[in-house]
Amino acid sequence: MILAGHVLTVLCMKEMVFLNSARRGKLRTAVSNIELAINIVRSASLEEQFALDGLPDGIRDAKENDFEERIDHMDDAESLLEEAASHLRAVI
Repeated sequence: MILAGHVLTVLCMKEMVFLNSARRGKLRTAVSNIELAINIVRSASLEEQFALDGLPDGIRDAKENDFEERIDHMDDAESLLEEAASHLRAVI
């Protein structure tokens, strides 16, 4: 009876390790998706900056605040995504 208890304990411990591995895999997938989102946001931010830089001076002066605000929000989002990925990497 004691031997059966030890075998059950070992099997349960192996199952726990398997579950931990599965959760780590899910977190790795989450980090990959966040990294993809970071690249998308960074690309959109650069495109927005290029669009602003390409405007004629008169229009640029009128629209610069709108563009800058959007770029700032995208930069903030990129920073938050990088922070989230960093926290997840610390868990993995």
